[in-house]
Amino acid sequence: MSARQARLCLTAIALCVVAFGIANDFVYDDAAIVRDNALLHSLANWRAIVGGTYWPSPFVEQLHRPLASLTLAVQYAIGDGSPLPFRIVSGLLYLWGTIAVYSLACRLVSPAAAFCAAALFASHPVHVEAVAQAVNQGELIVGLAAARMVSRYVDGRRAGRLLWRDWGAMGAWYLVAVGFKESGYVIPGLIVAAELTVLRAAPSSQIREIAAGTLVLGGVAVAAIAARSSALAGHVQGAVPFASLRGLDLYERILTMLQVVPHWVRLLAWPARLRADYTAADFPPVVSAGSTEALVVLAALALAAVTWTTRRRVPVFAFGVLWITCGLLPVSNLVPTGIMLADRTLYLPSIGFVIAVAGLGSALAASSAASDARRSALFVGCAALVAAGMVKSANRLSLWNSASLIVTGDSARETPQTTSRPR
Repeated sequence: MSARQARLCLTAIALCVVAFGIANDFVYDDAAIVRDNALLHSLANWRAIVGGTYWPSPFVEQLHRPLASLTLAVQYAIGDGSPLPFRIVSGLLYLWGTIAVYSLACRLVSPAAAFCAAALFASHPVHVEAVAQAVNQGELIVGLAAARMVSRYVDGRRAGRLLWRDWGAMGAWYLVAVGFKESGYVIPGLIVAAELTVLRAAPSSQIREIAAGTLVLGGVAVAAIAARSSALAGHVQGAVPFASLRGLDLYERILTMLQVVPHWVRLLAWPARLRADYTAADFPPVVSAGSTEALVVLAALALAAVTWTTRRRVPVFAFGVLWITCGLLPVSNLVPTGIMLADRTLYLPSIGFVIAVAGLGSALAASSAASDARRSALFVGCAALVAAGMVKSANRLSLWNSASLIVTGDSARETPQTTSRPR
């Protein structure tokens, strides 16, 4: 399969999934942030939109996502309040992100493995919430920016030189990412992960280039944090902590978040059960370690040991694991946030997941003991997972079809929408 054919197939997979949500109405936080937010209904308010908080009154005025707010206002103006432009933009961003993941994977594994990784990504059901709501376009943008930035960096490093235009392009993507959502701040960590795994040690000349170029990304981060501080009156964190985390110290927050780790693994590896919302009852505070917390810590240490010992033989797998780790940092609640778990926040980590799977699959297929039958079995297994993921994703997207629907599990029920959650 040529690269062009691969992109056409991936386009078909992504569009088949998002097509099931194209006619959906505003739902969940789209209602509060877009449909009922008068500030976004006129581009004449652009200064207030860019300089104000993401959440409007009467909700707690928290978070600062200037580019997210501004692009929502533009889409509202284009469609005169219709949800259709938002659905089209989300679909196109999802498609673009899929192609960007394929492009990144091609730099790390064989074309066949890269195609499988991108196909798994395009069909992954955990992405539905990121696509279903306009307010979650930030997740799609951050994932896209991360894939493009890391691809550009890998190309420059392998070419033996990172030019200022490379750093300028990466800086522009970084500015876009942090302007849409806070998770964008971790993207430089993904570049570090690439340095530690899939790239050879840099010569002294490149070290100087890298050190100088990182100042570009650092400058973008400092400027974005300064703008955030101004908009939030000095409260840079800018989010009301999740109920289960209030009053807990760092150690207790870590213990409480250990409950979430198995759910992260389940949602990335086997997303058979999806939910639109998780409440404090799902994750009660934990103030002392027990057997569950000990098992999670042991499993994490085991994965870290495997990653470290295989980083030379299977560097792409190690890179994927480090990507997942970086991608989860913004929602790890080391710094308290407004959520414990949300499907949409796994969009960025899922890129690392499919890369890790591709790296592991490539290693198995390339081993001396691998037969043609084993390689065929890997491909057939991937195709089956892609088909199942497409069906699951399409069915799930069709549930997000009314602003009065509260989507729970794999069903939807009619409920007045009276509350909103920090996103």
